Amino acid sequence: MADLLLTRAEENVNIFKEGDLFLTCLAQFYRKDEKVVEEYFDTLLYFGSSGLIIVPNDNMDLITENIRRKCDDADYPLLYLKDDIPYAEILSIINDYIAVETLNQTRTNYLQRIMYEPLSEYETIEIINRFNSNLGRYIQVACFEGEILSDITYANFHVDSLNTKSSVYIKEGDLNYYIVSSKQEDACAASPDRNIRQLYDNFNIRSMGVSMIYEQRDMKRALLEAKSALKMAVCLEQKELAFSPLSTYHLLFELKNSHAAAAFYDAFMKAVRRCTTEEYEADMLITVREYVENKGNYKLAAQRVNQHENTVRYRINKLKGELGLEDDNIAFHEVLAIAVKLGALYGSPLDK
Repeated sequence: MADLLLTRAEENVNIFKEGDLFLTCLAQFYRKDEKVVEEYFDTLLYFGSSGLIIVPNDNMDLITENIRRKCDDADYPLLYLKDDIPYAEILSIINDYIAVETLNQTRTNYLQRIMYEPLSEYETIEIINRFNSNLGRYIQVACFEGEILSDITYANFHVDSLNTKSSVYIKEGDLNYYIVSSKQEDACAASPDRNIRQLYDNFNIRSMGVSMIYEQRDMKRALLEAKSALKMAVCLEQKELAFSPLSTYHLLFELKNSHAAAAFYDAFMKAVRRCTTEEYEADMLITVREYVENKGNYKLAAQRVNQHENTVRYRINKLKGELGLEDDNIAFHEVLAIAVKLGALYGSPLDK
């Protein structure tokens, strides 16, 4: 029997190919010969078909328990449609899903060109029109890390993005980019929260960075800004972080690996160690952090560190003296604020 099946499979080598997906109403088995039906399924399994979609009709009884068992043993998917849907409509939907990976790779290539090649504004707009000519004039980008909730959700989200003229979803390795747009800037500004909530419905998001709103010609800036905001969100262990032009965190994030930033932080830590002992260094650093986070309010900082207000005042004044800034309150607070933020970016005791 095995030799017979193999011979019949080899006869169909030009019909069956590995990975093929088949669609049938089983009308070809009009004689209702169970043996022939089983041989058909044996051939599908032999050639490694990816699955069979069955449109309902009066021949459903041809799928015997033995056939189901064979398919289950081989992890071969049988998809039963509840309704009699036209073949053309089914094929259209299938083609959308098949096109997902190819389209994503094409969009990834365009994305990398925009981000890393020295393009003119005209060339940038031209590339944007290739992956979505319907984007509005104003765009905003969310860049995030996280896994799609399921393979089906991933495909559905891609297809939904294809059908949504005002947005683009691109997966680049471990990063996900979601570009939303609007014809008017104020409309784009009103939509981020709604669009971000949609992402949480489809992804298990670990961290996300969101850019400011730009015109299409500044797509590169928006993409890099969202990616930078994501990196900072990861560094600060935040779920979501939106880029802000007035945030000193963003400035320090770009500088944190520089010699100047390292020298600044080293000088600050030396001053801390001169005004306390190794045993109480962590207490001093926590006091500094709480003093900064509570906007220089001694009373609130004291409550946070569970110390008397005079203890906090003494520690801060002693550090001010070690920094040589007794007569410059503005510079002193500037140094403390920068040191606390660098500490957070470095993952130092200031952030413990």
